[in-house]
Amino acid sequence: MKDYAGFLQRLRALGWWVGLAPLEDHAFNRCKADTKWVEYTLAGTAAVAADLPVYHRACADGAGLLAASGAGAGWEAQVGRLLASRRLRDATLARARERLAARYGHAELGAQVLAMVERARAPAAPAPQAMRRGFIATVLGRPS
Repeated sequence: MKDYAGFLQRLRALGWWVGLAPLEDHAFNRCKADTKWVEYTLAGTAAVAADLPVYHRACADGAGLLAASGAGAGWEAQVGRLLASRRLRDATLARARERLAARYGHAELGAQVLAMVERARAPAAPAPQAMRRGFIATVLGRPS
């Protein structure tokens, strides 16, 4: 694929019933976004995602199924549930599409970016006096 739109078209054309979004639980992956869930939802595919914070909001309330991290830890059961039940797949995908429309539109994402910029620009709250004393004592090598 030469472009992202082409990738999304190809993903949709595959006609997958279930998409997997596994992640290992480590510091780098805890900073990731739920992009794979978004892509599966756009493609009309119900998602099974790693039970990690990155996917908790996206998959909440049945908008995706979560599977514990680690080899075989619930993945087979969750995928099996979706493959066995068209009703569950359709319901999962319907909730995912509702969430995608409500929380991932241009206006919502733009508001998130602006909020983060404002947060970064805001002056940091001063540390409580006790914390400052403890930090200064640590730096100077004296008990607080």
